[in-house]
Amino acid sequence: EPDPAYLKAAVRNAAVDRYRAETTRKRYEDQFAVQSDTADRLSPDVLAEGAEALTALQRAIDEREPVNREIFIRALVYDEPRASIAAGLGLTLPTIEKRLAKSRRHCFDRVRPFIEAD
Repeated sequence: EPDPAYLKAAVRNAAVDRYRAETTRKRYEDQFAVQSDTADRLSPDVLAEGAEALTALQRAIDEREPVNREIFIRALVYDEPRASIAAGLGLTLPTIEKRLAKSRRHCFDRVRPFIEAD
């Protein structure tokens, strides 16, 4: 015969799990609705400006030397640790940091007109 305390705990745990799942699902649905609503209200001009800014950023990344472009992408796109990048490229950590800072400034300078246009 099953232990009543065990059954009570199992039912309680199942209820808590269901409540958490429903709460999480509801929160994600609400968040998606807000994001979807915001995206639907973006004007074609805003979308075009965003596309131009992305194109400018891509051009800025492409303008960097190959090793600096690799550092930039590995660090900022793939979130790879700086020490790992340094080891993989045979460079020192300070060199990685300096090159990354220069690439960030370069990209920001190219995208700045789109940011400051607002």
